[in-house]
Amino acid sequence: MDKVLKMHVHKQNMYMKIHKSAKGTILALCDKDLIGMVLEDKNRYIDLDKYRSFYIGELVTKDQVKKSVTSFSSANVVGNKSVELMIELELVHPDEVVYIKKVPFVQIYKI
Repeated sequence: MDKVLKMHVHKQNMYMKIHKSAKGTILALCDKDLIGMVLEDKNRYIDLDKYRSFYIGELVTKDQVKKSVTSFSSANVVGNKSVELMIELELVHPDEVVYIKKVPFVQIYKI
């Protein structure tokens, strides 16, 4: 059982991309299995197909993300695994998460 848990923790199941500009650093984090999907409800729309290049960077594990999220000015985070990790790291409160077709999404801004 320990072997199964270790494999799950080290599975690369999220894409992470860092965008740097004069205005700051944007962290894009998305569950791997959501890339290529379009999420839409009556109030929100996220096109993870057309804008896949915004999210697809390095395929990462939870531990790799933890080491990389030390400095960013804003973040776009999509998916169960990705959003749960931001909550676990106390970068976002669960009440701030919005859902599009049952998929969690959050934008984080550090001021």
